[in-house]
Amino acid sequence: MTEHRGPSHARSSRSVGETEILECCRKFVDARGSWIRAALALAVIQLSTVTIGVHIAVACQSPEAVVARAGETWSGRVVSISDGDTLDVMRNGRRVRVRLAGIDAPEYGQPWNRRARARLSELVMRSVVTVKVLDVDRYGRKVVDVTIADGRRASDVLVSEGLAWFYDVYSDDARLEQLVNEARAARRGLWTDPNPTPPWEWRVRHPRVRR
Repeated sequence: MTEHRGPSHARSSRSVGETEILECCRKFVDARGSWIRAALALAVIQLSTVTIGVHIAVACQSPEAVVARAGETWSGRVVSISDGDTLDVMRNGRRVRVRLAGIDAPEYGQPWNRRARARLSELVMRSVVTVKVLDVDRYGRKVVDVTIADGRRASDVLVSEGLAWFYDVYSDDARLEQLVNEARAARRGLWTDPNPTPPWEWRVRHPRVRR
């Protein structure tokens, strides 16, 4: 005897198939939605990381690295001497590395390097000096005039005593040119050597030397 399946049973079978399809679609949509939410969350995290990194980088910079402009001046105490033409001066509670404008002192390993550094220390170490920003060099140091307590520029003293070169490649300072000519004629300091090597030539021969 053949079993007769009525219309109600057929409708029930189709309903089960449709239910399974709908359930699969729902799961797909839920999964896709979760993936989208995960992707958005990851994007937000990455953006936040970049933003935080930028804020940290800015915060770690000395304020002068952001706001210093040619012509600005400040007075501060000298807290460190790196060499005969580079020193650290306090400004707003932060130490600022500066380089004396218009001069180039002997490099480490050159004759007169230690004497130039010692003389600059004698002139300014732990003293309050006046700093005038002229430029910023490729190492991020402010290129400056430093005026000491007696009104002289530190660069003038070093050049006049034969402890630094007039850096005429980057400066047209007439006073420094006059002083270096006088020091050379009087054979002061490094000019006691009949043929001293300029620091910029020394750096070419010794490329690992850092300014």
